[in-house]
Amino acid sequence: MKKIAVLLIIALVPISLSLFLSGCEKHKEPKEQTRPKPSLPPIFDFYDINGSKIHIELHQDTFDISDKPKVAILLFLTSWCPSCKAQIPELKEIKKDFGQKVRLYGFLLDQPKNPKKFKKQEGIDFFLSTSYKENERFAKLLYERLHAPANMPIPLMVLIRNGKYFIHYIGATPLEILRIDIKKALGE
Repeated sequence: MKKIAVLLIIALVPISLSLFLSGCEKHKEPKEQTRPKPSLPPIFDFYDINGSKIHIELHQDTFDISDKPKVAILLFLTSWCPSCKAQIPELKEIKKDFGQKVRLYGFLLDQPKNPKKFKKQEGIDFFLSTSYKENERFAKLLYERLHAPANMPIPLMVLIRNGKYFIHYIGATPLEILRIDIKKALGE
């Protein structure tokens, strides 16, 4: 019986000691929940062959383009894509038809060996960004927001009115469709 009592005391001492020590702990207040800081909008700086620059901040539902166009067309293209090249003459027509009412911005998603030669050969007379890493980063974010396929089909054109998304086109788009949508965006 004495052995059982000793074993019982040995077994109970650590339990009672831990209860005693834990009872002496200072009561800890739960940590205050901190809200995550709102993230800044993605900011992009694009440069073309001539050193011209545009700055775009992409907010949740707006495009803040540095030169504040009423209507803008963002064109994502590559130098090897036949559909992209076929779209360029139509965009030149748009530029001729609408003048400064519509701004065109091209974003190359590949890096041609000679971008100046490409621009000249294709007769591109609008801003063409050669900031290749920024172009790709911008395109990935925009394709995701448009719920476009992850394989990034080209050409992709996004029509912006007063800094807000208006419509987008995946693949070559006929000139008449572009004209109709641009007139709607301009309120004509």
